[in-house]
Amino acid sequence: MQEFYPSPHGTHVAAEDFEHVKAERDALQQRLNDRDQRVDELEQERDSLRDQLAAWQALAAERLELMAERDALMNRAVQAWAAADNIKDMHAAMAALRDALSASAEHMCSFCQGRLSVSADHMNMRPCPKCSAEPSTPEYPRVQMVKAHSYTCASVKDGDAFGLCDCGAVVDGVAVEVKTAVDYAEPGTEIRTVGAKP
Repeated sequence: MQEFYPSPHGTHVAAEDFEHVKAERDALQQRLNDRDQRVDELEQERDSLRDQLAAWQALAAERLELMAERDALMNRAVQAWAAADNIKDMHAAMAALRDALSASAEHMCSFCQGRLSVSADHMNMRPCPKCSAEPSTPEYPRVQMVKAHSYTCASVKDGDAFGLCDCGAVVDGVAVEVKTAVDYAEPGTEIRTVGAKP
């Protein structure tokens, strides 16, 4: 049995127990060092988890914003559907619904089709009354379904890039520019052009 002897200079131990007490002290110190190291590891793991949590929270906030934007587009398309009072408007509303949920849809004013101006007297142009002043923030989506051509469309009247075309590139009275993608598509294939500028 180990015996400790208090003295004015500290606690003393018998000489025969010195090595044993020293070994116990070293073992306790090693255990303390191990626990300190484990505490450091847990603190690092905690910091890493906090960083991951912050990243996931930022991602969740971004997803919520995307969902809010999608819901707003859906509501606008549904309102367009509810406002449709004839077959033509109903087809336009269906196209608006598809395009509102499409990430590639380019929005345009339905009145001036993105030109930001309208013809007042067939000579001069005036600003579109229904369109935003900024071309980058138009109002409504526009979609055209174009029959693919087996040849380059050269029958546009008045020599313009756009106009009435005799080869079937006019859909619902809207003239479109025949692009390379249409020229080389399989004849008769419907080409969907989202936000094509007139």
